[in-house]
Amino acid sequence: MNNENNFQKFLNGYLECAAWADAPEEKTHLEFKKTAIVEAKKDCRKFFDANHNSIPKDSFPQAGHDFWLTRNHHGAGFWDREEIYGKETATHLTTLSHAFGECHIYIAGRGGSECLDFGC
Repeated sequence: MNNENNFQKFLNGYLECAAWADAPEEKTHLEFKKTAIVEAKKDCRKFFDANHNSIPKDSFPQAGHDFWLTRNHHGAGFWDREEIYGKETATHLTTLSHAFGECHIYIAGRGGSECLDFGC
């Protein structure tokens, strides 16, 4: 599998986790705003390109998930998954995730035109 496929898995894991972890429960079904996806791709691409060799080949969706959780200081993330990444790599990925700063979800639009957006 090539790096573009792995990046897409990483990005999908990131977006799925963002909606699951931080969107209001009744709004998790909403689509992300196109500009939000562009912003997510920028952060995910930067993180992925610098670290994809440290991520086990079958763990890219989980790594995207862990990137969202870790950068936002949730109670889980890279640091909590030593069994996947190993202690040293988990610590390193945690430090790099925190450097990205927090990113939050909010609801953009009203009524039938609502969507999920990021405030990073």
